[in-house]
Amino acid sequence: MVSEDNNYDYIYLENDITLTSGFIINPNKSNIIIDGTYNNVKSTYTNNLESLEENVIKASTKNKEIILKNMNIISSSGYGVIYVPSHPNYSNVVVEYNNVNFTGIELSQNYYGTTKIIDSVIEVKDTNNVLAQKACDSNKVLIGGITSINSSAVDKPVIFLNDVIPSTLKIMPNSKVSITTNEELMNGTNRLDLIVGHGAEFLLTTGNGFSITTTHGARNVLIESELIKLKLNNLNINEENLLKIIKNESDPIKKSVFFDELSDKKRIKQVEKEKDLSLNKSQRYVIAHVLVSEMLKHENVLDAFLKLHYEVGDDNCNIKNLFNNLLSSYPSLGGNNA
Repeated sequence: MVSEDNNYDYIYLENDITLTSGFIINPNKSNIIIDGTYNNVKSTYTNNLESLEENVIKASTKNKEIILKNMNIISSSGYGVIYVPSHPNYSNVVVEYNNVNFTGIELSQNYYGTTKIIDSVIEVKDTNNVLAQKACDSNKVLIGGITSINSSAVDKPVIFLNDVIPSTLKIMPNSKVSITTNEELMNGTNRLDLIVGHGAEFLLTTGNGFSITTTHGARNVLIESELIKLKLNNLNINEENLLKIIKNESDPIKKSVFFDELSDKKRIKQVEKEKDLSLNKSQRYVIAHVLVSEMLKHENVLDAFLKLHYEVGDDNCNIKNLFNNLLSSYPSLGGNNA
């Protein structure tokens, strides 16, 4: 039905389905939704075929949006659940996984297009005796709702991003997202735009830093919210608590760094009263607190943060420049060998 030229663009799964052969989604289906729940019964889609291109559901260049929702998915295919070929002609294809429980070696392969993961539980793990790979190969990854992504893949990042054109990883506004891996978050590009939307909570736990190599990472980090929770290499940053950290700081070096940004009396009073700071200011306190207070406890964090270029509104702050300025301004930090 999905491969045929018909008027059906919203399809329900009435029963569990196990793929027996691959097929191409009909090119005349610009937008298609496959809903795994019918009469309040959630079905499971399984693909345990050999990991070959012809053994998977494949998008066509004319498909614009493919949505899989309300289903369980088990897959040992390295081409993902919906395979979007690696070619610029497929750059407009959006594949969305909405309210799915996925267990498999790779959720999405959409190298030039966009992958959306909404209100889902994603478990990347060895399946059907096939080794786990990644959650996504994509150019743009949008994650929203209440979503958790856990990867037990060995020597593989959670996300591989296309370096042919700038890439995006966005945590959608008002979402609650957690990503956990013993390896790295990403690989593939040094032109990643990492965006955390307004009102979002983002918990990132990695065993080996932000990116898999020193040449890959984020070029821009845009934080649209003051309610951000980031955990990187066991380093916790919670902007909600920064005012208390600043107010109660006793170390003279750290205090001088914080209060250089609070030179006017009005802002000092804001800290004393624990009022909210603008994001542009609190961003600087995050950086200062990480660099001065926690850096020596977590060596890998330095490499990760030096890759990031923080951009919030009109207040730009290059991490490496700020780090070097701190070292020159405060010799007691240890100079360039700190």
